[in-house]
Amino acid sequence: MSSDLFPGQAILFSVACGHPKYAKQAMALAMSARLHGAMAPFVLLSDCADADVRRWFDAVVEPVAGVEPYLQKVVALQKTAANRVLFLDSDSLAVKNLDELFPLFAGKDFAAMGDWITNGAYWGDTVANMQKIGSTKVARMNGGMLYYERTPNGQTVVDRSLEVSRDFDRLGLDRLAGKIHDEGCVSPAMSTTGLGELIPDTAGYSLTPWTFAEVELDVPKGIFRAINGYRGEVRAVHPYVYHSAMSGWDLRYWKQVRRVVSTIRRGEAMKFQSGRKMTVPQKLSRRIAKGIATIYKKMFLRDF
Repeated sequence: MSSDLFPGQAILFSVACGHPKYAKQAMALAMSARLHGAMAPFVLLSDCADADVRRWFDAVVEPVAGVEPYLQKVVALQKTAANRVLFLDSDSLAVKNLDELFPLFAGKDFAAMGDWITNGAYWGDTVANMQKIGSTKVARMNGGMLYYERTPNGQTVVDRSLEVSRDFDRLGLDRLAGKIHDEGCVSPAMSTTGLGELIPDTAGYSLTPWTFAEVELDVPKGIFRAINGYRGEVRAVHPYVYHSAMSGWDLRYWKQVRRVVSTIRRGEAMKFQSGRKMTVPQKLSRRIAKGIATIYKKMFLRDF
C-alpha cells in the first residue's frame, strides 16, 4: 500500500493501461469531472508517461504486477491509503459533480450498477454459471462504475474477485475477446459471498447507451436526460455519468469528448487584462453590439 497517498480520503479512480488512447480517454474523463466541480483527489492507474494526461490527475500509480488488466480497477485500496473509492471506466464522462455521489454511496462496502438474476444470459447461461460458481443467484452488474470501501466486507469482495480471476478458466467462465474480464470476476465474488449492493440503473448514477431508449446529452452544459428501460422499469433519469462501454463505434461519445476538450482549451486560453486599450476591430465590434442592444431595448424594453 502507498500509505502516503490520500490517507483516509474518498478518491476518484480510473485505469488506463496499454494503448495510449485509453490514457487520453481517462484524461477526457478527468477534464469532465473537474469541469463540473469535482474536488475529490483523482487517481489514475496507468503506464502512461504523457505529461498532458498526467497533469489532470492528483496521482498516477503503476499497475499491480500479476493482476489481470481488467481487474486493476479493484486495487485502489492496495495502491493508496484512501478509505473510499469511486471507480469509473476511462470511457466515461462526468455530467454532474461526482463529489455528490460519495454521500449516496456512503456505508456501502462494495457497490455496482445492476440487479440479481436467476435465469437468462449474462456472460453465458445464468443457470450454468450458478452451478459453476456454487451460488443461487448471479449479480448482473456493469463494471463501468464501482464503489468500495476499506472495510472487511469491501476487502472481501475485492479479494474474492482477484481469486476468481486466478481460477477463471478452471471455473469454466466466459472470457471477453479472449481475456479475463472484471464483470466475470466481480459478479461471482458478489454472488458467492453475498456481499455488496447492486444499484438499479433508474437511480441515475451511471448509464450506458444500450440501457436507454432516448437521450439528450451535452456534457459541458451538464445535460444528460435519458429514458431508461434496460431492467424492466421505464423511467426518465438524469445520470451523473455517461459510460460509453462501446467507444470503438460510439460516435455520440467522441463528439462529447471533442466538446469537453475544446471547451476547456478555450477556457484555458482566456486572458482578461482590465484597462488595456482596445484595438480598432474591438472598438468596431463593441460599437455594433451596442447598437444592436439599443435597438432591442427600444423594441422590447421601452420602460428601461
